[in-house]
Amino acid sequence: MSKSFKLILSLLFFCFVNVLWSQNEIDTGFELLEKGEFKKAEQFFKSYLNKFPDNRTAQLCYGRAVGLSGNPEKALSIFDMLLELDPKNIEFLINKAEAYLWLKKYKEGLKSYEFIMTLDPNNPIVHMGLANSYSSLNQYNNAIKYYKKSLALNNTILGTKIGLAFTYHANNENKKALTVIAEILEVNPNEENIKKLQLKIKKLYKPEVSQDFKLTFDSGDNSNFHSETKLKYPINTKHKIGLTYRYSHFKNSISQNIANQNTFNFDYSVSLRNTIKVVSNIGCLISSSNQSYSDFIFKLGLETKPKHNQNLNVYISKEYHNFNVDLINLDIAQYHGIVNYHWFTRSRIGLYGQYIYTHQTDENSRNLGFLSLYYSFNTKQLIKLGLNGNYISFSESKPLQYFSPDSYTLGEIFAETKIKNKSNKLEMMMLAAVGVQIFDANSSQSTYRLEASLAYKVKDKFIAKLYGSHSNIASSNAAGFEFSSIGLNLLYKF
Repeated sequence: MSKSFKLILSLLFFCFVNVLWSQNEIDTGFELLEKGEFKKAEQFFKSYLNKFPDNRTAQLCYGRAVGLSGNPEKALSIFDMLLELDPKNIEFLINKAEAYLWLKKYKEGLKSYEFIMTLDPNNPIVHMGLANSYSSLNQYNNAIKYYKKSLALNNTILGTKIGLAFTYHANNENKKALTVIAEILEVNPNEENIKKLQLKIKKLYKPEVSQDFKLTFDSGDNSNFHSETKLKYPINTKHKIGLTYRYSHFKNSISQNIANQNTFNFDYSVSLRNTIKVVSNIGCLISSSNQSYSDFIFKLGLETKPKHNQNLNVYISKEYHNFNVDLINLDIAQYHGIVNYHWFTRSRIGLYGQYIYTHQTDENSRNLGFLSLYYSFNTKQLIKLGLNGNYISFSESKPLQYFSPDSYTLGEIFAETKIKNKSNKLEMMMLAAVGVQIFDANSSQSTYRLEASLAYKVKDKFIAKLYGSHSNIASSNAAGFEFSSIGLNLLYKF
């Protein structure tokens, strides 16, 4: 055998061994990515590229590791560099589209996946990417459609089923979500995110009982004590029933007049669709005082979600004036028509509006309008700042009986924060507001409002909350007095 032939064989053997070695080595990086150890994967592929700088697979994996470990901007630049070398490479295009989702540039991601679809219309990963984009944009029906198309092309891709389960839950289709979750856990029983989602959904449909104690007193020498016991029982993902018993004791320290009320309520709600719910509350009020009476009370409503970030609710109800003994003795029933609207934008600006028309059995009527515009800061703890406006008018002013101005206007600014500790066992809420109230357009008064609560999760199923408030806002109660309240709420979820 000639020396030159031996040299060629040696070189071929060296190249073969080197290729095998480098392939085995890169498998380590693949495993790190699959395990979700993105920082380690980033360091691995960075080191690997020092040895093999032209390996495009390693460059692609390095970009993924960089993006998934918290630097999506750098990842996007890596994918752009790869696309300059090979502009129609499907893998490069898919990873760039996904990088847009990491950056929360969901519309750019959607456009990218739509372009890839024109190049490779039967790729299940592309359909999944489209679904992820739509889901991130809260267009859940479109997302579900593309998740299903992805599964029709390849039903073994775990990410597709996971995305579908979360999107079903976000779209309030929890029965379907639980079905998909069961399919995932049958194949991957240790999928932690899915197990957490399953537990979260099941908690929504477990019975719970709450006990609330509340003491209220005002500048008119009135004090009220309330005890309320509630039981909620979900029959399934569509139907829920509940029972409420409320006992109230009212007293005026000057006249020494007292009154007692017992209220029994039955609740029933049904979800007609994932965006429409019918709610009902039928009950009986028994009032004992100088003027004793009993009557049925009710609340019927339709709660809807016109879009994912909007709520529109409409109710009709009947109740009785019951803030203090004097009002109870008037035996005045109130019939309300209520419209609530809430809109929260992607820019974290929220708008809440409410209109209530009330007709009373003393032939008086009321119009009430409330509007709140606020901004919610994107922090780990909730911080909300905003403006509130309130307008009330009565057809007849009866100041000696209850708060009923010809016109009343309130404007205030408010700040609210919620703070949780690291274990999520303790949650504190604080709200403060200051403003001006104007009575009948000829007199004004500065206002303030303070609210606070402290909740402690004793166990996963048991939460205790202490709360209180103080306000001099005339419209806060039917008597128009400055008032304070303190309460304790105990909640147990089975």
